Formats: sequence, C-alpha cells, structure tokens
Amino acid sequence: MSAIVVTSAVNDRRIGRARAWLESRVLAEELLIIGASLDAANELARRVAEEKGAAFGWHRLTLPQLAAALAASVRRAAGSVFSSRQR
Repeated sequence: MSAIVVTSAVNDRRIGRARAWLESRVLAEELLIIGASLDAANELARRVAEEKGAAFGWHRLTLPQLAAALAASVRRAAGSVFSSRQR
C-alpha cells in the first residue's frame, strides 16, 4: 500500500494536485480520500468521477473518521468494544 499526502497553504494547488493524482488512478481501484470535511472529500471525488465517467471503490473519510475506524479495529482485536456508538 502506498500513500500520497498533498499539502499546500494554497488551496488551488492542493486540490489541483489531489485531482491530478485521482485522475491518474484506474476507475475501479480501491483508494481512500481523506478530506478536511466529508463534503470536501465527496466534492473532489464527484468532480473527478464526472470527468472520468465513473469511479468505483473510492472511499471518502475525514481524519477523525479514519482515526475512529482504526481505533475500533484495534479495540476489536483486543477483545474490547465501546459501550455506545461513538460519533
């Protein structure tokens, strides 16, 4: 598994680089888009998918959602669970 992190103080450069990377991916390649908000990640994926015609397997999360998912898998592996659903 490889990871690409795109950072820039300039929003247009950051989004442009992320779009270029997504446009170079195969339509059915499974990948994870992490955005500042879920709406931002969804919008990026939608725009690229519209140009490519479709995209399957593109998962979108925020950083807190990713952290919660990773923590849940570690907790399950350790045999513990949350007593209520965490948001």
